[in-house]
Parts: sequence; C-alpha cells; structure tokens
Amino acid sequence: MLEPQRTILAGHSMGGAIVLRVAEKFRPAGVIAISPAPMQAEHGVRPENLLFHDVPKIMPNTRILTGQYEPGGLVDNAADLAASAHDPSVVFSVVPHNTHVSVLFSPTVARDSQAWAARVLSLPQAPPLASRSNLLACVLGLVGILLVAGPFLRDVLGKQPHADIVTSPAAAWWRGALEIIIVSLLAVLLFRYGVPLRFVHSFEGDYLASFFLAVGAVLMAVHFRAARNEFLSSASDVAPASSRPEHSVSLAGKMLALRLLGGSAICALLLHFLVTSWFELTATSAWLSFERWMRFPVFFLAAFCFLYALELLAGPVVERPQIRYIFWLLLVALAWHSLALAVFHLRSGEILLVLLSPYFALQFIFAGMGIQLVRKLTGSATAAAVFGAILLAGFCLVLFPVT
Repeated sequence: MLEPQRTILAGHSMGGAIVLRVAEKFRPAGVIAISPAPMQAEHGVRPENLLFHDVPKIMPNTRILTGQYEPGGLVDNAADLAASAHDPSVVFSVVPHNTHVSVLFSPTVARDSQAWAARVLSLPQAPPLASRSNLLACVLGLVGILLVAGPFLRDVLGKQPHADIVTSPAAAWWRGALEIIIVSLLAVLLFRYGVPLRFVHSFEGDYLASFFLAVGAVLMAVHFRAARNEFLSSASDVAPASSRPEHSVSLAGKMLALRLLGGSAICALLLHFLVTSWFELTATSAWLSFERWMRFPVFFLAAFCFLYALELLAGPVVERPQIRYIFWLLLVALAWHSLALAVFHLRSGEILLVLLSPYFALQFIFAGMGIQLVRKLTGSATAAAVFGAILLAGFCLVLFPVT
C-alpha cells in the first residue's frame, strides 16, 4: 500500500493535470507536474481545449515545469497554477530549448525532478542521473532500421519496378492542391456538428481518423472512375502482350497484383513491429495493447482512404520521383493546416493535433519515402496505400490515449 508521506506523484501533460487533482485528496509528500494540461480558459486557451474546468488546490512541495517552445497559453496557465498557491514550496520554471514532448527526454528535467524528490523525501542525496545510452541506442537503431527498410522492400517486392497501373491521367498539380484544401476545410467545418468516429474512443485520435476517412472518401468520390479502375486493376492491364491466351495473362496478372499487395502489407506490419519493439526496448512504451489493436481496423480503413486519395492526386512515379514526393508532402501539409485551423479558429479543441504535428511530420516524411518506393516497385496505388495505412494506423494508436 502506498504511504502518502513517502510518495511523489509525477505526470506529464494530461497526466500532469491529473496528478495535481489527485494530490488534493491523496496528500503526497510532493508533486512533479511536467507541462500540465491547462485547466482554466486564460491566456488564449479556450474552454473547449480544457480537460477539466476547475483549478485544483495546489499542494505544498509541488514542482511545475514546462518547455520553452510550448504554446504560450500552456506555459502561462502553468505559471498561474504555481502563483495561485501562495506557497514558497511551490515552484514553477521553464526548461530552455524544449517542446511539449522533448521535456520527457530532457536531462535538465530529470536532474531537477530527482533533486526535488530527494529534498522532499529527505534523502541524503539525489541518485545519479540515469544513463542516456538507451536513448542514443534508440536513435541509432532507428536510423539503422530506416537504412535497411529500402533494401528490405526491394527484396520482398522485387528489385525491378513493375509498370504503373494507371487507367486515367493524374489531375494537374494545382487542381489536386485546390481539391485537398477545399475538402479538408469542409471536413473540419462539418465536424463542428459531430465527429463520425467518436465511438472509437481514442482521445483526439477519433477526430483525426474521422478526418482521414472523410477527406479520403470525398476525394475518391470526386475521382470515382480513377479510384475504381485503379483499385480493381491488376498488373495484366498494363503488362505487354504474350503468346499465352488472354485469360491466362489476366489470371497471372491478378495473381501478381495480389502477391505484391500481400507483400506490401507484410512489409508494413514487420516494419511496425520492428520499430515499436525497438522503442519498447530502448526508450519508451510503444507496444500496442489488445485494446489498441481492437481499434486498428477503423484507423487502417481511415488511413487507407486518405493515402489512396493522395496516390490518385499525386499520380504515378515518373522520371522525376523527387518532384512527386515533394508534391505528395505538400498535399499532406495542406490537409494538416486545416486541422490546425480547426484548433485555432473553429475551436475544435483537438489540441494534440497541433502539439504532435512535428512528430506526424517526421512520420509522413519517412513513411512517405516507403510509400513512394512501394508505388514504384509494385506499380499499384492500392499496394502503396495499404503499406502506408498500416504504418500510419499503428503510429496513431501508439500516440493517442484510449478512453
């Protein structure tokens, strides 16, 4: 059983707000709240962004820390929490050169928290700071995984690219950009009246999944003929004629298409397991629980619709694949700006989509390279979208809390 007088409660973000509230009843020896979620509509924070709508009484021996590069409203609200206690044992400080997530890996935060706990619990001295070798190993191992991912895909899917399955020309780049802007804005406007996938019960992940599903479905409807034809097409539709009967060519092409589609899915699953298990071993919890896997089909379907629509707009991998890759990333960025607009101007309250945007940017940059390579090797927009959807769905399920 926990002894309050020998217990330090600590939490980050939503957890930081929770420990401040729990401390009021549990009365621990001390509290460490790192970047606590705001609990009052002040300093630009709107009511819809609040997890709780009343400010708890701040207990003695409370340490509140925030990162320098966090949203101003979050930092100022945390400072107000410390000031409201009127207690010199309640201390607030800003950690330089840190964001909302990087504070979790900051040696400054670790040293400060250890020293604070040692003082509050009257320990002879703070324990030595844990080695950061695990974090270094995590980064180096992740770089290694990214370096071998390309050769791995080529070994599984074939080193010689297949002809791209294109049954209609891609839309002009300006039209694709305009379409994704309009459809994304319409989606976030309609979500003010209800979010379709709320039943998924993934904190703010249900909003993102609904966005992917809505934007992807509408864009596929706009390009219905291309979406239908490319989805149902097989390699035989673009393969050169042979001496075999027509039905044999078609059957061989469809078998090849199924093999490439299955290979793409297997590659994505293996990469997901490899990355999450590496994070689990070296840095932070990333292995999906059963409750999270239960939500995987919905996230996969939503991500597939979005990425398949992007493949339709971006068109086949041509002579200048770098230009296509940049345009593909531009489409993602335009869609994501609508999500940010919904937070800052439409009061959606989905603040995690802004706080986590740098990490989603990294995910799309690296996963986008794999998606482009799969499209080049298989010639199939469907295989590329399946590959990307598995990685994106797994990433979302790791990040967003289950409610």
